[in-house]
Amino acid sequence: MKKVFVTIFLLLILFNITIADETDKVDDEVVDQLNQEGKAKVIVLLKDEVEMDYGSFSVMEDVEISDVKENAGIEAEREFSVINGFSGEVNSEELNKLIQDERVEKIEYSFPVKAFLVDSVPMINASVVHNLNFGNNNIRGNGQTICIIDTGVNYNHSDLGGCLGSGCKVVDGYDFCADDDLCNTEDINPIDVNGHGTHVAGIAAANGTLIGVAPEANIIAIKVLNLSGSGDNLDILSGIDYCVNNATLFNIKVISMSLGGGSYSSACDNTDGNTALTTAINNAVANNITVIAASGNSGFGGIASPACITNVTSIGSINKDGSIWGTTSRNSLLDLLAPGVNINSTSYDGTYEEKSGTSMAAPHVAGVVALLSQYYGDAGLSVSVSNMIQQLKDSGIRVYDSGTDLTFSRVDVYNALNDTVNPQVDISLSSDILELNESLTINVSYYDVFLDAYNTNISYPDGSLLSNFIDSLDLVSNNFTQLGIYTVTGWANDTNFNENLTSKTFLVSDTSGLNSNSFIFNTVDNNNFTDNGDVLFNITVNSLYNLTNATLNHNFTEWHENITIDNININETELIFNNNFTEGIYLWNLEVCDLNNYCVNSGNKTLYVDQSNPNITLVSPSNASSVYTSSVSFSYNVA
Repeated sequence: MKKVFVTIFLLLILFNITIADETDKVDDEVVDQLNQEGKAKVIVLLKDEVEMDYGSFSVMEDVEISDVKENAGIEAEREFSVINGFSGEVNSEELNKLIQDERVEKIEYSFPVKAFLVDSVPMINASVVHNLNFGNNNIRGNGQTICIIDTGVNYNHSDLGGCLGSGCKVVDGYDFCADDDLCNTEDINPIDVNGHGTHVAGIAAANGTLIGVAPEANIIAIKVLNLSGSGDNLDILSGIDYCVNNATLFNIKVISMSLGGGSYSSACDNTDGNTALTTAINNAVANNITVIAASGNSGFGGIASPACITNVTSIGSINKDGSIWGTTSRNSLLDLLAPGVNINSTSYDGTYEEKSGTSMAAPHVAGVVALLSQYYGDAGLSVSVSNMIQQLKDSGIRVYDSGTDLTFSRVDVYNALNDTVNPQVDISLSSDILELNESLTINVSYYDVFLDAYNTNISYPDGSLLSNFIDSLDLVSNNFTQLGIYTVTGWANDTNFNENLTSKTFLVSDTSGLNSNSFIFNTVDNNNFTDNGDVLFNITVNSLYNLTNATLNHNFTEWHENITIDNININETELIFNNNFTEGIYLWNLEVCDLNNYCVNSGNKTLYVDQSNPNITLVSPSNASSVYTSSVSFSYNVA
């Protein structure tokens, strides 16, 4: 027994020494949990590539998850795509193998998180925005999807669509905590058994008895918390991974997380337990997905993770009177405020209930992002996550906080839209190239939620005005009294003094005035042979309209550019080009354009310049030979 005790003691000493040498590679909490329980739940982050030595040379090789798992003898619980890494449960021996593996960047503790528990839509002016029209749609979140990482969603609630899957409001989801306790199993049914996620979902996008911030938006329900509203950051990481991987399929524009843990006075990027989350969130934002998180309910001084990560938009709570809710976690990291006290929303039992906390504030902002994303998308604008959040900060209502002596911004989506975005003017032409005898229909549409004045005009090729109109104009052949390029110019402004001037052009031409038969080659035509190096190209062009230019294209070795004659201004002309050539074979063609900008090419022609005398050699009979027949045949080589 004594021998066994000593052996275990030595192993523990060896283990602790190894950890001490790698303090920057392993979270302290991993060691603590191993010492207490003999195993620890970890997230393993891998390097992208490492240098491998092969005798006298070395190469960089990609790091594969499967190779690292096999080397450490670990069975991974999950593998991720938003980070190069995996999760699993390790004992001391397996942890030491990971520590010694140069392919491993970081070994993080999977720390616990919990849900933040404790007539808001008009407070952020979302109800006003719902009635604003842009194009064919009111701004209600149409076509946008909010990915809610929480306790799941009761998708059977009538205000949340009553179903799960294609054609439903809750279009998809996943359950990373199917056992509702330790979160050791998973399945495809993200039904809520706690109530927190359903309440959050209703705030963001309910559409029934209650109207959420973005009532036409869809929801992805990601369940990462158990029956009591607890979980760990491993499941949050899995949830983010799911949202990013499905962003294109479902047009996911925002991730909403009303959960977290810890308290941080400064940005927590890459601190213990947050490195993997930071990488995953950065990848989400790089894919233009806004990541929203509740700041926590611990008062001023610090905010929770993941809200403390730089690329997360952290949300605090205000009271119904617009003042900051006293227990809102806040410091200089806090980005925005939204209603979060006594918020009535959907309950997991199919009814409605009130809840308070920053958990209720975060989905307000997630819904606002869905509204803005619809607006920007309909307007054909590409707006980055950082620019959108900055717009919300700049346009929000200022709220002073005496507890921190800081001033924060309460979101106001109407102000965010009451904006710096120019109106959109779309001009549609039935054709942009017309023959003289054809007609044209012009349609113009103007888009802006605060549209004020608008008008369109069309001008002749010489710049004079043909007509003013608003949204539609039909032109027939009699209207086209000039040949050339016509310009359609649409203008609009809005009540915020933003304006837009958009133009389109169309060409009215008569192609009957010029064709391939218009060329007469007076001196040099196709397959022309000459022994004179000084070649004169004399070409007559017959055109119904004045010519504007003529270009002789060629591959002459002594000519370094094509020759163009501009501003001809006559409709029948004799064009002359000349040059002195060396012996050779040349390709050339002539292209002419008339005042309609209609151009015709003669097609390639070949010119042979041969200035060498032929060399004649007698083959038979041989020179000075004698022949004794009455008939003699002579054979020559000519070169």
